[in-house]
Amino acid sequence: MKTIVRVALFSYFSLFLQTALGQNDSKESALLAALKKANGAGEKVNACYELADLYFESDHKKSDSIAFLGLTIAEASRDRRLIVSTNLNNANRFLQKGTEKSNLQEALQFVQKALVLSRADKDPELIIRCYNFLARIHRNDGGIVDAIQANKDAIALLPEIQNDSLKIVTYNNFGLTLLHKKDMVSAFKAYLDALTIAEQSNKPVLLLLCYEKLVDFYQSLGDYEKAKDYAFKILNEHLRTQQKVQPMYDYFRIANVYAGAKDYKMANFYYDKSMHLADSLKDPNYKINVKLGIVNMYLNNNLFKEGYDVIKKSPEIFAYIQKIGMSYEIDKANGYIQMKLGHYDSSIYYYRKVESFYNTKAGPMQRYFYYTQYAMLWKEMKQWDKAIACQQKAKEAIEGMGDIENLSDVVHSLDSLYLFKGDFTTAYRYHQQYQTLRDSLQKLSKEKDLQSLEIDNENKRKERAQLQADEDLRRRHNLQYMAITVSIGAIFILLVAIGLFRVSPGVVKAMGFFAFIFLFEFIILIADNQIHHLTHGEPWKVLLIKIFLVAILLPFHHWLEEKVIHYLIEKRLVITQQLRKIIPTQSKERT
Repeated sequence: MKTIVRVALFSYFSLFLQTALGQNDSKESALLAALKKANGAGEKVNACYELADLYFESDHKKSDSIAFLGLTIAEASRDRRLIVSTNLNNANRFLQKGTEKSNLQEALQFVQKALVLSRADKDPELIIRCYNFLARIHRNDGGIVDAIQANKDAIALLPEIQNDSLKIVTYNNFGLTLLHKKDMVSAFKAYLDALTIAEQSNKPVLLLLCYEKLVDFYQSLGDYEKAKDYAFKILNEHLRTQQKVQPMYDYFRIANVYAGAKDYKMANFYYDKSMHLADSLKDPNYKINVKLGIVNMYLNNNLFKEGYDVIKKSPEIFAYIQKIGMSYEIDKANGYIQMKLGHYDSSIYYYRKVESFYNTKAGPMQRYFYYTQYAMLWKEMKQWDKAIACQQKAKEAIEGMGDIENLSDVVHSLDSLYLFKGDFTTAYRYHQQYQTLRDSLQKLSKEKDLQSLEIDNENKRKERAQLQADEDLRRRHNLQYMAITVSIGAIFILLVAIGLFRVSPGVVKAMGFFAFIFLFEFIILIADNQIHHLTHGEPWKVLLIKIFLVAILLPFHHWLEEKVIHYLIEKRLVITQQLRKIIPTQSKERT
């Protein structure tokens, strides 16, 4: 029953969260102003699609009109890359609600057009982007095999490009597909491939992309401590760089991890922090999304009363969902609430009201969850035939998804329903199917434990490899420091030796100049690592410290160089004069 409750209300909003934020008048005004000021086809197209995305939920016709304007601008430019990117922007617009069949079909048409153009132009980057979109569409439609093939086609082209960001997105996309397939080890390896590229690039923004995916991965694995590690890494980086908006999302992400771990007190603490930031940023829409997160936290864990109390205190939740054109979610939610309250006639009314949408337009997962809930209603009313009919539709929706856990739930429910009806033959048939699926689930559970161990070993192997690499680097640096020290010592010994012989003062000065340049640059080199460690690489702090350091070392450098060279030249003259006195005396004695 946990799976059913998990999506009883607002099942779509985990996907919708990132696309619906900040849809307010001020953003609309800013985007309209940006469109008017845009110069060049590229800027105009980007401005059009930001507006089209903004209007997609609230005014679909307006969104289509502005998107078509962007497409006409791109087509008129005859810039092949811009035309392909515009088609992909259109696909992305429809994937905002990518679980609906009609939207998936629209997105697929735009991606296929972009792919044809990309192949004709033989541009590997554009082709890879198209394959990534194809994988996303197939994944949302339940076609995991097709999604994996699209991912593999994209990865096969990665050696032809130098774009680290696109490489990381491609590996993360592959990891997400494998995660849907429940192939946790392969998914983890794909995420590690992305993380390795990000680490080598040494760009924080690319590392954060990987950390976000690893948070989701470890949550799906049930390793909430690891998920927290990466979630806090993201938050700390945004706090370090003094981001204003991103921490609001980061606190929400952390709250979701604690909610998954059933630590409701800590989850509410971080939901509150996210809500306070939304207040300070004057973002009422995000406050609603935080409340949706709190509702889902309670519903995910069968705490229906607590979730319903939040809804009763927040009528703006339903008003917001109505505003963005998702009234079917409201009706489904009302049907579930009325069922739980025992108001069966009202519950039937709401479920029937949206049945046409879920039967014809919804994606397979949406349809599965709807009919599973609807079956719960008929089961509570002891109308077995109607409950069986709903569960059969739920079974049809989930069978093509490769989701054994949910398929096992629905088959077990059918077993019980036929038993209640008195059809023992059919009940036994479904019971046998359930036993087979349960055996498969137990096998998957054991495999999941083995996968967890393998992932842990892979983590340890990576950590050992990193420690070894750090140790090799430290040893190599120490050898270099030692070689530089010996070289500088040798230069000064040579300088002293030159000062003892008849050599022109110009040569001594030249040798002294280079010797002291080496010495003081070596001192600055040693200090440089400490400076960057103390300042965390902040340019203005590094600059101030280096100015102070040079202000001290430069005069000392000149003074010491002058003194030493002067001493060596004078000492050489003295030794030369003494040698001149000694040599004639010895010559006279021999005579």
